Amino acid sequence: MTSLEYVKMLSKLDSRYEIILEAGKFFRPRQVQTRVESYRPKKQSCYYNAQLLTTFRDLLYYEGWAVTSDFRELPFEHAWNINPRTRRLIDVTWQKKGVDYFGIQIPAEYIQKHWLKTGVASDLFSIYVIENLLPKQEVMK
Repeated sequence: MTSLEYVKMLSKLDSRYEIILEAGKFFRPRQVQTRVESYRPKKQSCYYNAQLLTTFRDLLYYEGWAVTSDFRELPFEHAWNINPRTRRLIDVTWQKKGVDYFGIQIPAEYIQKHWLKTGVASDLFSIYVIENLLPKQEVMK
């Protein structure tokens, strides 16, 4: 199952995922960049790694779901970067090859506000969707 198929399945169970399908982007990269010069990623810390690279390396931040080459049955919640100049996908957290990715871009300014407010890097997907993508009447359900 691809990450896109997974979100489509979720949209049949909960109509709010249709908004995520519209706002999201599907990536099936031929090659994934797994290293960034002079950055040593924290193991199993995709949100931290990707948010840090967005803040200090001017990369785009995406959060959503991804599938690895050795476990294609179910996508994992995950965060990664995109180089805005080359459009290349960067995933410094996974040592296993990511096969496909589906997620929404969360602006660097939003990440910085979250860091100032909480002092931690964590998953932002749900709160960003609620605050920025869902109509207010959907949030109240």
